[in-house]
Amino acid sequence: MISSGPASSQITWTAGDGEICDAVDAWQNSPDAFETRTLSESAYRKVVMLSSPALKSSVAVKVFLPATVRRTLAKRWIARIKGVTRQSAAEREWAALGRLAAAGVAISEPLAFGRQRGGGAVMVTRYVANAKTLDAALIGCPFEQRRLLRSVGALVHRFHKSGYLHGDLHIGNILIGDSGPVLVDLQRVREIKRPDDRLQDLAFLDFSLFHLGVSQFNRLRFRIAALGLGPFRVAHERQMLRDIGQASQARGVEYYAGRTRKTLRAGEGFAAVCDRDWKGLRKSDFPEASVQAAIAAHRAMALAGGEGMLKFDHRSQVSRVEVRDVSVIVKQVVKTSLRKQLADVFRGSAARRAWVGGHGLQLRGLDAATPYAFFEKRRYGVPTESIVLLEDLSAWPRVSDITPDEPGAATLPGQLTKLIIELHRNQVVHGDLQSIHIYLKGQAKGAIATLIDLEGVRFTRALQDQDRIQMLAQLNASIGEGVISTHERIDMMERYLHALPFERGNERALKKVVKLSRARDQRWKGPSA
Repeated sequence: MISSGPASSQITWTAGDGEICDAVDAWQNSPDAFETRTLSESAYRKVVMLSSPALKSSVAVKVFLPATVRRTLAKRWIARIKGVTRQSAAEREWAALGRLAAAGVAISEPLAFGRQRGGGAVMVTRYVANAKTLDAALIGCPFEQRRLLRSVGALVHRFHKSGYLHGDLHIGNILIGDSGPVLVDLQRVREIKRPDDRLQDLAFLDFSLFHLGVSQFNRLRFRIAALGLGPFRVAHERQMLRDIGQASQARGVEYYAGRTRKTLRAGEGFAAVCDRDWKGLRKSDFPEASVQAAIAAHRAMALAGGEGMLKFDHRSQVSRVEVRDVSVIVKQVVKTSLRKQLADVFRGSAARRAWVGGHGLQLRGLDAATPYAFFEKRRYGVPTESIVLLEDLSAWPRVSDITPDEPGAATLPGQLTKLIIELHRNQVVHGDLQSIHIYLKGQAKGAIATLIDLEGVRFTRALQDQDRIQMLAQLNASIGEGVISTHERIDMMERYLHALPFERGNERALKKVVKLSRARDQRWKGPSA
């Protein structure tokens, strides 16, 4: 039965039980008469849990806002066209719920659907009692985490067996209820046309689990269950597992690239700052007054002829200042060469690159000196000067200064190996990965390798072997034989090559690393020196 609702109803119901439709109409007219709880909310839709004596059980009401809320005119017109042709997000999700319910996939049961008079739509589903999002449910004992990931994998396997893809499968779109995992947010569901189509869903969820901190072994358990594999796997099944891992890494590169671009926008976490002709950004939790105080202290040192500065020449000025009990490094770069100024038009000023490099590394789980703020001065659109405010790491030992008898020397090979593996796994080029640009932040065994000199950091989509070899040589050449022995270097390289082998052969790449290390003529001279 379809309810037309009372005369005051703003919804034209096209599917659903009359009692449920009437209850939702009554809720919209008299919200205070119902027990409600907002489950999620965005710029385009809102999900509310609704309970009342008129309903046999609680329901989830998903309100899709009208096209007029879209930010741009083009998006508003696209949303209107999709609504007329019944290809809107609401229509697609309602249709998907019906198909998946018929296929026996664990979803939130569809109950009612209607269109709002002013645009938009309303969809009602059965509320998943005592539900947690997957990320919240995974917090607990390791045994429960393994069991839960297997059950999630089994759900995804059943879902794909029904002939459909999710299109946006991540930990936020899987709820864990009393009866097990349930798929939600089905607006992008489409039919599987090729066997390889499943790879996107599996890679998205695998990366989502990685981003949450789920171990590789537990993610492998999920992959096995999601593919429906048995305990004994043949070659092509093992290759499928590897393909998911590679696609997951590719998804990570894409995800972090998008997040890194957002570091140059004022908004969540960042705020715009302006000082006369200088414009830039600061961290929202670093007050503008602190930014101005640091700049003022830095300029006072420069006016005094550079007295007290760490570096003072015609190209750059670097100072250490105290602002509200926080030690800050202020680095100002002046580009006098027209060639370098024009290059900065495309690549960004030194301060901008350091800002993006530091925050981009931290987004990827790598440690770097935190950029607090950056400014740049432009003339006719060309950057001529820039200033960046960075976290001061001088309280911690620098790798280049560590001696063999210091406590940190014993753990140094492991920390550096982990650092360069994670850099290359995330397709990151540092630019000048020498020991003078790495600090050990933290106490003894818990110390973390932390990077400075962030202007040369680049985030690539596919790291070239040449860049990998160059960074390995830079790091190897900058550390003396007395700090890391030949035996330890061999062990470090074996661990690196096991994690990230070279396509053209490890031995060939290793010879190039040794050759370039010797050519740099720094602290390491080679075993025969």
